[in-house]
Amino acid sequence: MSGAAAKWVVPLKRCDHPELRLVCFPYGGGGAAAYWPWQTMLPPNVELWAARLPGRENRIDEAFITDAKTVVARIVDEVRGLNDRKYVLYGHSIGAGLAFETAKRLRDNNEALPILFIASGRLPPHCAPPKKWADRPDSELLGYLSTLGGMPSELDNRIFLSVYLPMIRADFRLNEALPYERAPAFDFPIMIINGEDDPTVNGRQLSEWHEYTSARFESLVIKGDHFFIHNNYQEFMPRLVKVLAACGSPDRSIAVSQKA
Repeated sequence: MSGAAAKWVVPLKRCDHPELRLVCFPYGGGGAAAYWPWQTMLPPNVELWAARLPGRENRIDEAFITDAKTVVARIVDEVRGLNDRKYVLYGHSIGAGLAFETAKRLRDNNEALPILFIASGRLPPHCAPPKKWADRPDSELLGYLSTLGGMPSELDNRIFLSVYLPMIRADFRLNEALPYERAPAFDFPIMIINGEDDPTVNGRQLSEWHEYTSARFESLVIKGDHFFIHNNYQEFMPRLVKVLAACGSPDRSIAVSQKA
């Protein structure tokens, strides 16, 4: 798939002979640009791609799509053009849910699967959100976003309400439309990375991610809140890069191991 043809999964970093492709799924209210800074940190043999949903960035004039099956089907169509190389799926928060459903659809279609699945800021796939936020009053939704660390202080509140809040509501509806049910384990390893102060992932349920792989599993905790991938970038990114470097090397095994 050429960069020009990409619409739902777009290139952020290309290389002539990639050993690995990292395909990222953004959190609610985010776009592909959320992962733009990562390109400078990745190993030279790793390409960076990211999902871009309608209604944001260069798709700002398109209507939001909140039907999960439609979104996943469109993403799968484009991931299919990237799986001629080893690849890793990574998703944060709502993006982790979309990434997991993408992996399920790829398996159902007998497509080449990722060599590693990484999720952050997300409970296991069978754990539905304890509260629905898509149709909550603005004040409640803004309060919830503040507890996650997701309220950009540099934006005027009126701009946030008029531009970003509809996008976030659409993504919450998309998140609520995902199936929350158990699925057979995958053969690829799974790594979960979470912020120690993230209110959305605290609890014993988090360890149940291990049920979704028959391979290796690791759970890492990083200092920070729900948005530790930005707020504690200096700790998070080197650890992620180390894992990807191992994945992208033909002479090294994936640095993921079972933890008790």
